[in-house]
Amino acid sequence: MNKISSIGIFASSSALKQGEEDLLRDSIKMLEDQGLKVYQAKNLFDGEELIPGSESFFAGNKNARLSSLMDLWLNPQVDCLMSMRGGYGVMDILPELDYQVFGKIPKPIFAYSDLTALFMAIYQKSYCCKSGQSPQFFHSPMLIELTSLDHKEKNALLNIMQSIDLDAYQNFDFRISAFSEHKILGGNLSMLAALLGTEYLPDFHNGVVFLEEVAEPAYKVDRMIKSLELAGKFNNIKELWLGQGKNAEFNMSHLQELASQNNFTIKQNLGFGHARKFTLALG
Repeated sequence: MNKISSIGIFASSSALKQGEEDLLRDSIKMLEDQGLKVYQAKNLFDGEELIPGSESFFAGNKNARLSSLMDLWLNPQVDCLMSMRGGYGVMDILPELDYQVFGKIPKPIFAYSDLTALFMAIYQKSYCCKSGQSPQFFHSPMLIELTSLDHKEKNALLNIMQSIDLDAYQNFDFRISAFSEHKILGGNLSMLAALLGTEYLPDFHNGVVFLEEVAEPAYKVDRMIKSLELAGKFNNIKELWLGQGKNAEFNMSHLQELASQNNFTIKQNLGFGHARKFTLALG
C-alpha cells in the first residue's frame, strides 16, 4: 500500500489573522511529527485587503492564491493538499483553474467552509468527477485548527489520511468507506447558496446533500435554504445530512415538511462542521 507521505499547505482564501502564525507553525510541526513531509505554498503569510478599510484580507492577490493551489497540485512530490484556513476568497479563482489537471492528476484535498466552493467546482468541472470516478476531497479541519482538535477528531483525520492508498487513488479505484451508498455533496450552506446560478454547482440528483453553517442568524439560514429549495436542489435527493454548525440553527419544521414533500430522509447533528470537526469524504 502506497500511503500518503507528504502534504502541501495552500492558501486560496483568507489571510492569517493576528496570532494565527503560531497556530500555523505548531500545526505544521504536528504533521511533521506524524512523519509527513510538509510543503508550504509561497503565500501563506501574505495579506491583501479586499478594499481599503474593509479589514477583510486575502492570502495575497488572486494570482498568488491561484498559484498557491496549482503549484502544489502539479508538484509530483506532493501527495495530498490541505487548506491553511477558510474565511473568504476562493470564489475569485474558480474561473482561472485548469479543471482537466484535477482529473488527470487526482489528489486528496482536506478543507471545509469557504473551500466548499472549490470542492463543488472540482466535482462539477473536472474530468475525473464528470466520469463518475473517485472523490478527491474531504470535509475536514484545516491546518490552523489541527492543534485545537480533541483526541477523537484528530485521530479521525489521521486515520483517514493513513487509510488512503495512493496507487488505488490514482487508478480511480479509491473508496474511503461505505458510510453512504450514494454520492455525498455539499458543505457550507452560504457557499452553496452563493454558487446558485453559476456553472460550478453540481446536480444533487439521487445523492446525499450535506449542509452546515456558522455564525448566521436564523433568517439568513432559512433564506439560503429557501434559495436552494426554489432552485430545485432538494428535488430527487435521497437524504439530507445536517452537520453540527456553530451559532446557526436550521428551521427543522420547514425541513421536515420539505422532506415529506420530496420523499427524502434527514439525519441531524452529525459531527461534521464548525462545531464538531470530524472528517467526511465527499463525492
